[in-house]
Parts: sequence; C-alpha cells; structure tokens
Amino acid sequence: MQRPRQPVPAAHPSSFADGGSFWESFRKCAIAYISDESFTANTTAGPGTPPFRPHRAPPAGGRCPRRLFVLLACTWPAIALATPAASVGLQYIGEGLRTVSGGLARGEAYDGNLYLDGNLHTGAAGLWAGGHLHAAFLNIISGQPSSTLIGDEQGASNIAAADRTILYSFWYRQRIDQGRIAMLAGVRALNGSFAYSSYADVFVNSSFGIVPTISLNVPASIWPQPGFDAQISYRPSRRWRLLTGLFQGDPTQRAAPFATGAMSITEVDWRHAGTYRGSYKLGFWYEHASATPIVPGTASPDDQGFYSDVDQVIWHGPGRRRVGAFVQLGDALGRNNPVDRYVGVGVVALGWFPRHRGSAVGLAIASAHNGPLAQQVLHLPSAETAWELTGVWTVNRWLTVQPDLQYIEGPSAQARVHDALVAILRVLLQFGTAA
Repeated sequence: MQRPRQPVPAAHPSSFADGGSFWESFRKCAIAYISDESFTANTTAGPGTPPFRPHRAPPAGGRCPRRLFVLLACTWPAIALATPAASVGLQYIGEGLRTVSGGLARGEAYDGNLYLDGNLHTGAAGLWAGGHLHAAFLNIISGQPSSTLIGDEQGASNIAAADRTILYSFWYRQRIDQGRIAMLAGVRALNGSFAYSSYADVFVNSSFGIVPTISLNVPASIWPQPGFDAQISYRPSRRWRLLTGLFQGDPTQRAAPFATGAMSITEVDWRHAGTYRGSYKLGFWYEHASATPIVPGTASPDDQGFYSDVDQVIWHGPGRRRVGAFVQLGDALGRNNPVDRYVGVGVVALGWFPRHRGSAVGLAIASAHNGPLAQQVLHLPSAETAWELTGVWTVNRWLTVQPDLQYIEGPSAQARVHDALVAILRVLLQFGTAA
C-alpha cells in the first residue's frame, strides 16, 4: 500500500501558549480517557475464508482499548505541536471495487482504511541520539471483495480485510555506531522491513506487497494485524545491509506472543546509487508454529522458504523521467504448502508529470503457483495469475487518485471460479506524516 511521506510543519509555540481552544480540547480528551470504557471491535472473518487457510482468519471477536486510542489521539498532536521532534499523521484510503465480469458474482464493494500514527525522535527532542518511537492505530471497514465477489486467493485489494479497529503498530528503534547498527522491538509488520519492493508497492494487488509464499502459507506478522517482533540490522557499507528478525508465530494471539511458535527471517540487501540505481534482496524465512494444515494430519507445523526482490531503473530521461522494473520471486520448501512458488514482475513509469510529483503508471503480473495438495484435494487450478494496470495521480499534497484494472486468471480461493475482470477506483487522503 502506497504511503506518501510528507513533512509536517511545526506550530509556533505562541499559537498555543495562551491556553486557548487547543488545550481546552486536550483537557476534554484527557477526561474522556480517564472515564471511558473499552469497546468490542468486530473482527469476524468473512464468509469466503479459504478452507485450506483457516489459521489466517482473524479471531471471532477482539477487544480494542478505547482508552489507549483516546490517549494516543490526544497526546500525539500535543507533542507534535510542542516540538519539531514529533510528528502526527492521519491517512484515509477509500476505494470502490466492481467485478466487471467473471469471479463469484458481479457486483460492487467498498473498502476503507483510516490510519493514525505518531512518531517521536529522541535526538531532536534533546534526549539521547538515534531513538525513534512509533505508534499507530488502524480502522478497517471492508466489503471483503475477494471472498464475496472475486474468489481470488492473492487478494485483488491490499486494503480489504475483516472490519476492525486495532492498535496496529507500536515499536521503538535505536540506531548506534553512526547508524550502521539498528535495533527494533515492538509490534511491526514484517514487510515494513523485509521482502519489500518499492516499485511493486505502486500496485494494488496484495501479492505485490508481500510474496504469497509467505502470506498464504503461514500466519505471518503482516497487515492487517502484525504481531510482536525484534529486529537488528547492520550496514557494513553504504551498499550492503544484513537484516534479521524474530516474529510472533501467530499475530492474532497477542496476549501470548510466542505460545504458538515463532518465525525467523534473514535478508541480505545490496544497492547501488546513481542514475540507474537499484536494489537487490535475498532472504530466507523459517516458521515454527501450530499452523492449521491444508488437509488435517498431513502438514508439519514447520515451514521455510526463500524470496528475492529486485528494483532497478532501466531507463532515465530528461528531468526526473524514468522507468523502473521489479522482479519478485518466492519459493516455499514445505511439501504441503497451498502456494509453493511465486513470480511477480512489472514496470513503472515515474516523473512524467513534474507538477504532480509521485504520479506513476505501471503494468505488472503476479503469478502464484498452487501446491500439489491444493490442486489434487481442493481441485484448484495450477496457478492464479493477476494482470494489473494502474495509474497514480498525485493531485496535491493531501490528495491522490488511483484508477486500477486487474484481470485475474484462475481465481483460486475455491474450485471452479471463472476468470475475473476487476475495476477499482482508489482515493488517498493524507494529512501530516504517516510512517
């Protein structure tokens, strides 16, 4: 999911030093924080959850701490106004989706994500150097089109999920040795650090955000509900980086973070700068968790695999005009995985509209190969392939519009689903700095 990052101008101290309406609003928020009770969020899985991946369905119900939400909503703006070391961001992504033909049924669905985050940099705040504290809340309202209209397993929309309001992420990162070493602990999505392609991130299909050999095989710590994790990275030079992390085995069970196992992942990155800059990543992951198998009694709770991500500028013209290409590869080594191989490729043209920085046009293909058991037992096609054409139009600092068209060949959430043509119109509203 594309998240434009823009600076937040700091308010002048005199704008709130007189104890005006801002502090009066903050006082009311504090009273609400003290007095309000928690509420129960709706986290019920949709009716079309694939039968061979029940471990990916969210829990039947969950509690969202309203007091904590109100505290964050009140505190972060106050800190952000008081010091340039802090920032607060608000982002809303809304989209209308329509199945033009094929799939499970013709129809429309609406998906919306509200994202509130805050960041505090300790060095700029006059504390210790190299610290970064982050917290974010996420609210999802979704028609879950993949399970109700399309029938695809990869997920045509990367913002569609069961309705919920949760503390999405909360982590602290410390950089030392002039930034060459970074340590992070808390709650963060795996693909916020690992298995990430900047050019693929332009697209809407979920597989371009995280390879399905991870997301569809194990209960990975990814959107919409990451789990606890610890990471450490080392940069011996400007070109090389070694990154390793340990993630919660089942992120839906935050009350008992590692009771259901853990996932370890290690990635090596190499990048080069200049006109034809690029990055090359190779990673290995290992999952030991009590995952539900495709067929009861046939799968091991242990799983592992490789992945690779390549981003490369392949053409550069006058000004900022350029064309970038990406390649994603994924291979799951377990015998009974729903998806055993994945290939994603695409090209993106950027910088063609100088007055609309961030605008882009792209064409990409995501192909997930179904494993032998998925084909034999569930009678799924050999692969699901999504062809996507998208355009990102940055209207101004706070508004982005993205029309998107996908043709999904061999939808594989269940057997015998017709190829689907899907049209999406997405709007992104961004205020402040969403990290």
